[in-house]
Amino acid sequence: TPLICRECGFKIALFAVSSLDVCSSLQLDVRSDEEYSNGNVPGAKHIYVPHLEEHLDELDKTQTIATYCGSGYRASIAASILQKHGFEKVINVPGSWNAWQATSLPIERRKDEAVSMK
Repeated sequence: TPLICRECGFKIALFAVSSLDVCSSLQLDVRSDEEYSNGNVPGAKHIYVPHLEEHLDELDKTQTIATYCGSGYRASIAASILQKHGFEKVINVPGSWNAWQATSLPIERRKDEAVSMK
């Protein structure tokens, strides 16, 4: 049964991560530009999953990275890509964006920081 972290709002699988791991991590939004421009987790970095391998140099391999998308499918792909490239502290956030919105937590809109799909 997942818990909701009171600090950041993400669902936390009891067997997978602690709330400290999620709250101190880089939130990586791997949704499309359009999805991202409609709102994201405050402070999240955006790299659309098909372009993730091209932008790995923008990420810190020593930092915990929590991947999220709309429902979790693309986030799991992104987590696998990161792990394949030597990122060891990777969390695939259960429920992803749908879970965030369901908890009525703050939403940020920052179109200017999206990594283009073009």
